[in-house]
Amino acid sequence: MASSNRTKKSKNPSKKDDELVNCALDFIDQAADLLKRGVVKGADETAEVRQIFKRRAAILIGKAADHLEKAVQDGATRIRSGLKKI
Repeated sequence: MASSNRTKKSKNPSKKDDELVNCALDFIDQAADLLKRGVVKGADETAEVRQIFKRRAAILIGKAADHLEKAVQDGATRIRSGLKKI
């Protein structure tokens, strides 16, 4: 007799979520690179140039946060949808 308590295999994250996360990681890498360049060049540059590097890095981190938030929201929507089917 087959067990009535079968479990479904969990699905892999969607390609859309993978793309969002990879894009967010790319933004974070770019921001880190900008900050590193700002530190290395910052000693020779003015405070104004360091602020430019800092602002650009903050923009990239904000974009990364937006992409990660979208991935989390998409996942939460799928979970709610799955729970409604139970």
